[in-house]
Amino acid sequence: METTLLMKGCRLSRFKPLAAGAEKLVYPHPQSPDLLIKVQNSAAPLPPRALISRLQRLSRYRTFLHEITEHIAIREHGSGKQYHLQHIVGFIDTDMGLGMVVRAVRDRQGNLAPTLRQLCMTGRYTALHNNALVMLIDSVLNSNVIVRDFSTSNLVWDERHDRFVIIDGVGAKSVFSLRNYSKRYNRHTNFRKAKKLRKRVSWLLREAGYKNINSHRGDTSES
Repeated sequence: METTLLMKGCRLSRFKPLAAGAEKLVYPHPQSPDLLIKVQNSAAPLPPRALISRLQRLSRYRTFLHEITEHIAIREHGSGKQYHLQHIVGFIDTDMGLGMVVRAVRDRQGNLAPTLRQLCMTGRYTALHNNALVMLIDSVLNSNVIVRDFSTSNLVWDERHDRFVIIDGVGAKSVFSLRNYSKRYNRHTNFRKAKKLRKRVSWLLREAGYKNINSHRGDTSES
């Protein structure tokens, strides 16, 4: 992980979040347009969890731990293909709690990269994106990464490298999840989630008026 451009602390509450998810808020980094800061969304209702999960140390920052674990797991696997995960730079103290500093994925104009959902709904999804999605799924299925939420909103398009990047939704829900201990079960679960993702993409394309859906389906087969 890089440790440059990290401050001792910053006041994020004066900024408007660039994005808001069920678990995190995303803010601009005050010192660099190439970086973003993720903080826990304290306003979002927490899903019901088992008592043991609520009593765990660092329970509030469990999603950060999930992301860090997956970055380490991919390197342990030896594939060296962590490019499909958003790059973690480090951490920073903020007035909204601990923040995770990540590398921003932007288009050539400097705007935040569009999500897979946005590409589909605005008619910008092409064969290039479809091929890149197939490659991403293949990469995930051939690694030991745990994808918890293969959502079209959790994938953004890296225009500079013609690939999709997973920006959220990785890591098992619990330390006791079988996915942490069985590579075969994890691969099967990733496969099922990838299949649902492809179906969701097809539905979004139909809603956007695409006529030749089959040309965008790709092949998602478990071997």
